[in-house]
Amino acid sequence: FDDIMLTDEIIGPDQLKYLKEGMECEGLVHNDRVITVELPAFVELIVTRTTPGIRGDTATGGTKPATLETGATVQVPLFIEEGQVIRVDRREDKYLTRV
Repeated sequence: FDDIMLTDEIIGPDQLKYLKEGMECEGLVHNDRVITVELPAFVELIVTRTTPGIRGDTATGGTKPATLETGATVQVPLFIEEGQVIRVDRREDKYLTRV
């Protein structure tokens, strides 16, 4: 494996919000130049900011916004708290499960 420095134009804004240091990605190289980069479909990230859930409000199946360690924001169930690690489908910007 080689470490290659990339610009945000190559990665793209939709993927960039889920990229964190040390993440393994696949790329397409042509003539020693990176053409595209593909992040994993599912990423595990720490919730850094969200509002506390209201006790007893889990029956409604509601959601709330949560900011992740990379700065991305996704809707999560009310029981998710700051500091928890969640799995996100980055292609759909969708919460999947706690890790």
